[in-house]
Amino acid sequence: MSFVLMALLVDHSSHTAPAKLVERSEMPATTTTAPSVLIRAARGSDGAELERLAQLDSARVPAGSLLVAEADGRVVAAIASSTGEAIADPFLPTADVVALLQLRAAGATAPRGRRGITARRGGARRRGAHVGGRAAHGTA
Repeated sequence: MSFVLMALLVDHSSHTAPAKLVERSEMPATTTTAPSVLIRAARGSDGAELERLAQLDSARVPAGSLLVAEADGRVVAAIASSTGEAIADPFLPTADVVALLQLRAAGATAPRGRRGITARRGGARRRGAHVGGRAAHGTA
């Protein structure tokens, strides 16, 4: 083996500077999670919170029954179930919360659909309709 080849095989790692250790960042690790939102009917005890919210939004508290949205235990938005008039805290990102309130308010006032098949069958038996091919009153 030639000296040229031997030079290629020699380990030169002892002549290199050691790798720097990665230092831990001094920035605190933070995780941001969206607050839980509770949608409920307004209560009499919500009056002060609703007034505060209306003042922040430069509006009046909507008339009628209200749905409110709470985030972190604070009322952040409210909507009138009948008119859809809403108030919200303009200093918080409440657009999605108001959209949820609108969906809930629309669902609360939507007309009921057709009864389920179980309810229809149960009602048919009580009215004396045919069950299993025979009359309900027992004649064959």
